[in-house]
Amino acid sequence: MGIDNRDYYRGDSDTGLFATSEIPSHLVCFKLIVINIVVYFLQIFSARDATPDDLLQMMKRVGQHQTQRHEEEDPKSVQFKEETSKEKSPDVDDRMELLLHGMRISVVQEWLSLDSDKVLHGQVWRLLTCAFCHDREDVLHIVFNMLFLWWWGKTLEAMYGSREFLLFYLCGALVASFTYMTLDQLYGHGASMIGASGAVMATMMLYAIHYPRQTIMIFWVFPLEIRWLVFFYVIFDMHPILKQLAGDRLASGVAHAAHLGGFAFGWLYWKWNLRLEPMLTRLPRPRLWLKRKFGASRHLRVIRPDEDFNGDVTGSFDDRLDAVLAKLHEHGRASLTESEVKLLEEGSRRFRNRRGT
Repeated sequence: MGIDNRDYYRGDSDTGLFATSEIPSHLVCFKLIVINIVVYFLQIFSARDATPDDLLQMMKRVGQHQTQRHEEEDPKSVQFKEETSKEKSPDVDDRMELLLHGMRISVVQEWLSLDSDKVLHGQVWRLLTCAFCHDREDVLHIVFNMLFLWWWGKTLEAMYGSREFLLFYLCGALVASFTYMTLDQLYGHGASMIGASGAVMATMMLYAIHYPRQTIMIFWVFPLEIRWLVFFYVIFDMHPILKQLAGDRLASGVAHAAHLGGFAFGWLYWKWNLRLEPMLTRLPRPRLWLKRKFGASRHLRVIRPDEDFNGDVTGSFDDRLDAVLAKLHEHGRASLTESEVKLLEEGSRRFRNRRGT
């Protein structure tokens, strides 16, 4: 394996989406928070007045996800749907105007929120973009999510590296979305989902595994070890899901399934010792595909992972470098011989060349 994949050698200089020449250990966390705040303002300022068609579409979507038993329990909703499905009477128009009074819909949120039916019809970006939207009516929704991300995410970013943490966060959001979408299709009521809570819960779980006795102040007053906070959160989210699986209607306004999906991903990431960045580097490379498709060209040079830019095979070099890095990690730079220092400098040069710096 290349030296850039070793945990004790990984620095904070990465290339890619969040790349700079020198990346502080918390820059990805900071940029994620900035993106969430920018999207939140776009949600607010892109709002438009709701129309009767919007209301009918919402009623139709919710109605498609109601069971016959729920309809029997709520005859008023059935009566209202029957009235709106027929030729509208003045009384129905008055009721719709009353419901629409003051109702506004965010255009940005319409495009980014997780709607299970729309995802199944091809709008797959919603699985990830929903994690960058928050409730426009409740500012505490985004405030606490971003506080949790900053408190725990910056430590994990310094521990795992900026790119690895970014991939972890995004995968946590995707797993949370898939979990919510699955239960919504089986037992839900068609409501869309927004919020970074799923990815934040994955971050909280992983942090609590590494620092279980870390004390936090609940409401800045009550001290509590983070392992117990995670435990109470899991119980809080598990209870309504169990009721939903038993047939009860879930109407709390909280995406409990997404929270549990985030917790599960954080735990599995630690349990299976997952590393997402190496998986990403194993994906097919466009230049290698072109070489296989059209053959080698004098203008096209494909570098193998185990080959440097001078064409030298580096398998034995990496083995020797591993031993030097391990010695450096355990005993410090003073323990290295002159030849080992030169080997370390050569490894650093090759590492910079591979990363394009």
